[in-house]
Amino acid sequence: MKKILLPILFSIFSTALYSQWNTLTLNSSNTLTHCTFPTDDTGYVTSGKIYRTFNGGLNFDSISVPTMGQYNNINFRKGLDGVVCGYMLPSGPGIFRTLNAGQTWVNITATNAVGTPLDVRFADAIHGTCLTSAPGLLNTANAGLTWDTVTFGYDYFNSLDYPTTTTGYVGGFDGTFNYSGVICKTTDAGVTWNVINNFNESNTDILQLQFVNADTGFLSLTTYTQPARFLRTRDGAVSFDTVYFNNGQISKFAFSDYMHGFIVNDSGSIYRTTDAGVTWSLDHLHYISLADINSTSNFAYSVGSAGYIIKRNILSGISFFQNNSQINVFPNPGDNKVTIQLSFGTEVVSVSAIDITGRNCGNISFENESENKIVLDTHSLDNGFYILEVVTKNEILKVKFEMSR
Repeated sequence: MKKILLPILFSIFSTALYSQWNTLTLNSSNTLTHCTFPTDDTGYVTSGKIYRTFNGGLNFDSISVPTMGQYNNINFRKGLDGVVCGYMLPSGPGIFRTLNAGQTWVNITATNAVGTPLDVRFADAIHGTCLTSAPGLLNTANAGLTWDTVTFGYDYFNSLDYPTTTTGYVGGFDGTFNYSGVICKTTDAGVTWNVINNFNESNTDILQLQFVNADTGFLSLTTYTQPARFLRTRDGAVSFDTVYFNNGQISKFAFSDYMHGFIVNDSGSIYRTTDAGVTWSLDHLHYISLADINSTSNFAYSVGSAGYIIKRNILSGISFFQNNSQINVFPNPGDNKVTIQLSFGTEVVSVSAIDITGRNCGNISFENESENKIVLDTHSLDNGFYILEVVTKNEILKVKFEMSR
């Protein structure tokens, strides 16, 4: 009996983990290396070409950058404004930018670049920064027409982020014999940079950093022969505290805000935090190698081998088969008009519907019937299962709902 029970329990546990993540169809068996989603629904994924979606992954089409043979990174500042870097064929390093979602591309490769471009990001329409495999970095203040070289000695940088249009961070190591992790910061969109933190710890390197606002961010710091540490700051990288992650090596991470984030570990599993890294829970069990993860305010996307791309609704921390005792919807199944009854009186700010793929179907209009009862106009919803997300002045409530006409 025990031999049967354990596999059953594992199967139930695995199903619960996978239920939060939905597999999207990309029609590609190539390894996916990078993903960027500037909005909930608009995203771009790289392999040997670029795949893009405008509807949250329901459909993808493919686009190509002329002469690009390898994509080292891709980043879209807005839905239409993006940049890629990598190798051109046959001439070498290349940086290209688009202002129309990849319909056309402009070659903005820095003529003074040394090394291979690893990442390029624009803080605004004209200010951009490029990391290369050589010491220092490149800055442009004219949308890539020309680039200036900025050096800090022998510093090599691995990761770059612009949380605002003026504030940016780069992280790596100082290139000295001591080999210490270093962070540099700009507050004028890359025109000037200053060393803001040197970790003064031998054989350390910052692998990735991400800031959710001008002062609040996270980074993974590797130490020779030791597992990578996960650190966080609330004062613009002046000081850090350690976030304990004991579930393997950190490959990639992504945060939507200070509290909510994901880590992909070296085995390909995804762990989730909802308390700024104080605790981590297994959110997606290893199935296939994952190369990148990206998060918007509402959704997380991760990509990997064999054209594998998955999506998760961040705000729905519950499965589609769990209801909240503080809220009830009837009739359920319902049709064009349904009523939501709350267990207490409060002001409802908005109501939205999330379908089983994790797609936010938008706000639903409603009328107040009493202080704890509202009537929804659901005629725009297709038949199927949804999570109704009710935002009140005090909290967010969620309830399962089936549309059936």
